[in-house]
This record gives sequence, structure tokens and C-alpha cells, in this order.
Amino acid sequence: MLSDWLGVVYGADPNLSFIRFDGRQPESRVKNEMVTFPPSFFVKAKVLEFGYSFARLGYPDLWEHLERVGPQLATLRLGVIEGMKPEIAQSVEKLVKARFNKSMPLEKLERMRIERMSEEDEKKAERLWEEFRGGLDIDQYLSPR
Repeated sequence: MLSDWLGVVYGADPNLSFIRFDGRQPESRVKNEMVTFPPSFFVKAKVLEFGYSFARLGYPDLWEHLERVGPQLATLRLGVIEGMKPEIAQSVEKLVKARFNKSMPLEKLERMRIERMSEEDEKKAERLWEEFRGGLDIDQYLSPR
């Protein structure tokens, strides 16, 4: 994906201010090797959205990479599902605190919204988000700009 993107921009330095990763992660060409996105791909982003499939621990460097995204990153949106692993909440807390300690606090941590959800699914997603977000102790580390 990164190679295709670089082919399109051909040496330009576009400002990708909104990036969304959703759906299944790409299959690796080598068995047991995880495909990851380097921080340079989203280093200038202002808003990042990660569906559960990207936020889970299958992308081991995601949270470390997000700590290095520049200070313009204001909003992180996450997809949550039922039975989500507690390690993700721990990673989110660590990320928010690390960015705060580096003087690059996030403004918002929000639920990623999916278009064309039924009203019932939207209510369930909102309930899951409230449970996930309520379990995080990060409000003092978020900073309105």
C-alpha cells in the first residue's frame, strides 16, 4: 500500500491529515510476518482512525509508532468490539500518557463511526464505546487546543 501511495505522489510531500485503517489487515507474503505501516506514512496526520482489526495487538508497533506522530495529531478514533482484549485499553492509556509527557497531547479519543449502521447496531456500538472509554483513566492527559 505504501509503495502504491509513493507511486501516486512521486516525490511530493502531501499532507495526509486524515487517515483511516479499517477492515482486515493485508496478508503477509511471508508466513508469520506481520505487515506494518511505518510512521512516515501517517506522521503528519491530524486525525487517525483505526478499526479493531488494526488496533489489536496483531500490529505490534502501532502504539509505539503513534507515540512518534507529530504534535498536530489531535484526534484518535478507534473501533471497538464486544470482548475486546484489555491489552488494547492498556495500550491506549500508555499512548495518551506518553504523548502528554512529550508535550503532544491528544485533544480527543473518540469512537470510530461506521456509515449505514442500523439504529440497533449504533446503540450497541455506543454502549461498547462507553464501557471501553469509561475504563480509561486519561481525561487529565487530553488537552483541548
